[in-house]
Amino acid sequence: MNFKRAFCTNTRLMGAMMMAVEWESDISGIEAHVFLLDSEGLGIYDFFVKKDASDRELSDFYINKSSCFGGENIELEEVEALSLFAHFYDKNIRNEKEIPEDLTEEMYDFYIEKLKKCSNSNNSDDNNDGSDSNDISCFDFAKVKSLSVMFNKLCKKIDSEYEFVNYMVMRFIARDREALLSFSGSDLLSNQHITEINGTFLYNHVNRKSDDRYICSTVYEDIDGYYETKLIIVIEKNTDMYNLLSIIITLNNPISEEDVFELISKREAISVFNILDENLSVDDLDIFYKIDNMITNLYKSIQRLEYENGVLYTQYWSDNSHVDNEIYVINNDIQFLIYVDDERLYLATYDYETQIFVENLLKSILENIVEFDGVYEFDQNVLFDFIQSGEIDLIF
Repeated sequence: MNFKRAFCTNTRLMGAMMMAVEWESDISGIEAHVFLLDSEGLGIYDFFVKKDASDRELSDFYINKSSCFGGENIELEEVEALSLFAHFYDKNIRNEKEIPEDLTEEMYDFYIEKLKKCSNSNNSDDNNDGSDSNDISCFDFAKVKSLSVMFNKLCKKIDSEYEFVNYMVMRFIARDREALLSFSGSDLLSNQHITEINGTFLYNHVNRKSDDRYICSTVYEDIDGYYETKLIIVIEKNTDMYNLLSIIITLNNPISEEDVFELISKREAISVFNILDENLSVDDLDIFYKIDNMITNLYKSIQRLEYENGVLYTQYWSDNSHVDNEIYVINNDIQFLIYVDDERLYLATYDYETQIFVENLLKSILENIVEFDGVYEFDQNVLFDFIQSGEIDLIF
């Protein structure tokens, strides 16, 4: 197969990316490979192959798989895509993480052989002294390409000091040595850590003390629970580039799960729709299949997750602008949730404009299938927790 094109989301700073690589075959036409890449230890954590799909089908599939990352697509050269594959596959091996089932040894060999040809070609171009181009392995080549040459390309342009500080704290909590090294140039700083594992960045309040010094009140999850910490972040800005100079830990204490929930919760409005007849069929389709089909076709980027008693649909905002704030909260990237069980459809929203818009949309597309019951407002997030507990009826 011959390379056609490749692209990747510019979401390296969030710790995860989607990469799509399209190959042309005389036999099967376009074969698209979609990789979900995790920079915090998982490597390639999911993989999909699409054959004989139309341009529209491919586009919809790309949108669905990339939407939760919240970035823009950037074009990649063949050698860049191959390097990312090898670099992240190597993370799976080094961290003893499971390889996705559809990512076969044959597929691995295909990418590595392609990369060897590209790396040998690049090394030959660089070696004008007649030295052996095989002195550098294809994995070393991929690491250099991914970390040194490509890293900035994989990151969105930073729009403010607050955004940069939030991303650096996020990378610090996640023990992302590659990102910290890229922005600091310091091995000592990049090896500094506060967590035992790749932690989860939950909350941050950035207090600006001067142009280069910021005090952060941070909450994160580690292997043994939740913590609140105080960090001093020192940065500098050169033209359009930000550099990380130091991270100083001044305080680090355990915090209860209840306190964390209180901190990251926000007003949640839940609009309830009753399903008129669970035995009804619409256009020869089961009513629940019809509802599922209408929701997923209306929002190509919506994420679908099945639970024992229903299905949860999550719609994310189209970018990561929630990072560019004095206060960062992990769940501020969610625009709305829809949960459907045997009796009702629940819509959870977090601002009035989204609530009214999606409510009216559902009333329109699901007319004669559901009936609007009312809106219930809560000071904290309740829908997701009750879905997990299986006791959603208790809140209405």
